[in-house]
Amino acid sequence: MNRAEFVERVEGCQARLYRVALTVLGSGADAEDAVQEALIAAWRALGSLRDERLFETWLMRILINRCRGELRARARRAAPVPDEVLRAGGLPKDVPEPPDPGLYRALEQLDYKYRLPLMLSCAEGYSTDEIASMLRLPGGAVKWRIHQGRIKLRELLKKEGRIDE
Repeated sequence: MNRAEFVERVEGCQARLYRVALTVLGSGADAEDAVQEALIAAWRALGSLRDERLFETWLMRILINRCRGELRARARRAAPVPDEVLRAGGLPKDVPEPPDPGLYRALEQLDYKYRLPLMLSCAEGYSTDEIASMLRLPGGAVKWRIHQGRIKLRELLKKEGRIDE
């Protein structure tokens, strides 16, 4: 894959990468940084991509690893900077606001192990096999986490009065 092909493929999935990073990290600035770091790492490791058809899955895996690294780094830091302070620069212009901010707030309350597979499946449309590859989990574990995530999300939405019993 040459530089032009790499750029074209990245442009096709950049908004999706950002949304996934934002879902995992909860901060627009951290999501932008994670995407940028993942793209740099992907370019440097392009020779390790065995099947170009799996480019997006491979790139998403790199991004998820970067996000996990950021979450570990946050745990070591004493005082996180509030997202409102970091958002002063605004979101990238080509990434639309979520259609239902309340739903995204409820998603943010889910444990990471349920939130990420649920978001990748329902919001981004990845298959169970693709998610399993990204998260390095068996397909059955991915299905279970999506199922449990839906149950927990439904409970949260019921508590908020957003859906009926």
